[in-house]
Amino acid sequence: MIPDQASKMIPNTAGGMIPEVKLPKSKSILNRVLLLEALRRGRLQPVGSGECGDLRELHDSLDRFLRGESEVFVRESGTALRFLCAYAAARATDRELSVTCGGRLAERPLDQLLEALASMGAKISEEHQDGLKRIIFRPTGRRLSGGLVRIDNAASSQFISALMLISSACGEPIEVEATGKVPSQPYIEMTRRVIEIFDRDPDSAALREADWSAAAFFYQAVASGVVSELRLPGLVRPGASLQGDSAAADLFHRLGVESRFEENSVTLMHLEYHSTQGCLEEDMSATPDLVPPIVGACLSQGRPFRLSGVETLRGKESDRIKALTEGAAALGFKLEFTEDQIIYKAAPRMLKNLNSFSSDLEYITEKSGDFVLKIPADHRIAMTFSVILMSDGEKMPEKKVSNPESVEKSFPRFYREFRNFSNV
Repeated sequence: MIPDQASKMIPNTAGGMIPEVKLPKSKSILNRVLLLEALRRGRLQPVGSGECGDLRELHDSLDRFLRGESEVFVRESGTALRFLCAYAAARATDRELSVTCGGRLAERPLDQLLEALASMGAKISEEHQDGLKRIIFRPTGRRLSGGLVRIDNAASSQFISALMLISSACGEPIEVEATGKVPSQPYIEMTRRVIEIFDRDPDSAALREADWSAAAFFYQAVASGVVSELRLPGLVRPGASLQGDSAAADLFHRLGVESRFEENSVTLMHLEYHSTQGCLEEDMSATPDLVPPIVGACLSQGRPFRLSGVETLRGKESDRIKALTEGAAALGFKLEFTEDQIIYKAAPRMLKNLNSFSSDLEYITEKSGDFVLKIPADHRIAMTFSVILMSDGEKMPEKKVSNPESVEKSFPRFYREFRNFSNV
């Protein structure tokens, strides 16, 4: 993998210094590249120790399979689980392979993907013990058949992406017919474009974009007044980017953040006279990972919002609707939600900061005499509330949220990057 550049400060046109953020490479793109490398090259490019946990999990598991091992444990990495199941089904021709997961991931839906693989000839069984789920792929003696595969109301777009990525290893190309509602559609288009680029040039720089999902939390920081100006190298502008979450540029523009694109970077600027009064209404079904930072920015601004298409957030690393609602309540914000909407009517805030807490709230815990916001071990929830706390004046938010280590899953340098800002 191409190493990230180091963080630094650069001068702006007024002679001041603009913080420059070291973003990770897009884990969504690189996870797809890893699976293609394993299937088509039989070898993997190295992944640095500073890369996110999800990427290392998939890389290390694929590497073990390629070295002849038959069992892997992916802990709670959902992407690794889905992509490895597809890989194991495609490669279990003359040996048994198994993939084991644990925690909340063992309870998340997987049946649609396994049923699709079985329909092409995979022999699959499951074992459940002590909170772990083991999926076993028995030898078939032949390649998966490929051909037409139907999935109705897919619980995850990664089911479809996983099938697309193993298509070349099947007897005939896989044609996925997805009916009903499919969440996160842009990720399926990303998969198509990654395969297309990889076919032309597996080492293309186009497969090494900075991560827009990670960038969204720095947009949140600018929208929330944590910092007024930032430069994010490595981001590709919307339209050219492979990532659907590049929609963050437009969404946060409506929250007062201007994006000034250059050839291979974007500078974020807070629009000083931007109104924060209008209600933000948006269908987020295509970009559910942007919901937490959007919610965080709106809460910090006191801006009402109505976000629809959020029902898939209940099945993420945590129930993110519950986590956002309870965390917001702890900070004095009242959110409402329906089956597929999360709503904030910008009522007066009941509490102002962590020092306003009542210790009997179930989502507050007291540690070493300080109140800590009790949130689940979910990287996007941790980053969202950390930025909210910074907008309230907290200097070390990782000490004010539970499970701050969860950011390792997608952005290990998250807190370090914020400490580089001279005004944070």
